[in-house]
Amino acid sequence: PPQQPPQQPPQQPQLPQLTPDNSLSIVQNSPVVNIVQSLTGGLNTDTKKNDLVINNQSGPSGQGSGAGNGSPSGQKGNAGNAGRPPANVVAQFGLGPLPSGMPPLNETRFLNDRVVFQFGARMSDQEYRALLASLKLEVLFEEEIGLLGRKVLGAKLPPGATVRGVIAAFEAKGANFSGQPFYQHELMQDVAQAPSPADTNRKGDSAQYTVEKLGLPEAHLIATGKDVKVAVIDSEIDQKHPDLEGAVSLSFDALPSDDQTADPHGTGMAGAIASHKRLLGIAPNAKLLAVRAFGVNTGGAQGTSLNIVKGLQWAVDQGAKVINMSFAGPKDPILQQAIQRLTDQGIILIAAAGNAGPKSPPLYP
Repeated sequence: PPQQPPQQPPQQPQLPQLTPDNSLSIVQNSPVVNIVQSLTGGLNTDTKKNDLVINNQSGPSGQGSGAGNGSPSGQKGNAGNAGRPPANVVAQFGLGPLPSGMPPLNETRFLNDRVVFQFGARMSDQEYRALLASLKLEVLFEEEIGLLGRKVLGAKLPPGATVRGVIAAFEAKGANFSGQPFYQHELMQDVAQAPSPADTNRKGDSAQYTVEKLGLPEAHLIATGKDVKVAVIDSEIDQKHPDLEGAVSLSFDALPSDDQTADPHGTGMAGAIASHKRLLGIAPNAKLLAVRAFGVNTGGAQGTSLNIVKGLQWAVDQGAKVINMSFAGPKDPILQQAIQRLTDQGIILIAAAGNAGPKSPPLYP
């Protein structure tokens, strides 16, 4: 038989040369504390099922399709969607027709006395004021949101009005008008089960398993997050904590409250990222952009759609490259639009997962 050519040994891939970031001295065997136990301890590793798509464009209780008599923008309504995109479509950036924000009938995780409106068309001041007067709304917040490319308004309902009823009346003006509830989101951590580094008297121990699990000393030979701006959308951070000294470069308060008491959750998440003394964070040289969008004394307004989106807008305006979002709640159209825009811009978004256990329904984001 003909002689077979000799087999060539497999070639090993060439690895790039890595330049260490030597700007931070890493203590290899420092006493440590588990500052992210509750964030990762309940992580569900099962494949997440696809979100259930609920088409809330039609149905009882004035589910938002309606027939309009025209609007100040010249957008006329008629039977069906009247040019409105389906409810399961993320609104495009800028002006134009908007999906309905009518909540599903079984959704109750929102404030009952206020709504959020988006305007997909330009209006004169006279048309704008006439529209608000016709709905008898008290304006709480109005601003051009750069992440969305359109005006957003938060309003308080008049006595006797319902969230769904006001949304239906607003969206009947045409496809360029979209309303939604002030959805409420919760921070993903049980503070009672996992104390955070906000307790400055707490002694270090070997429970900070992430150091070995993630190979942090080796990873920090490559990068420590030097000069990378990381936004933390959370509760108030204790900037005086020894492990966070100098870590927070800028801060922003998105809440309608002057109570800026440091909170264990915000402090713990900041510590998980940027601790750099007794504890060891994932990116100890990062520059934190602290956004207070969650609080405890704000009359139920903490963690709402607008507070979070305002915080995201501020973070991107400050040049954030990574945004940490350790919260979860209902699927929120305005938050979904902002997240899509951030993703399109190449910003890395970190979300909480697994804290509600393996039997939890899908949570957003």
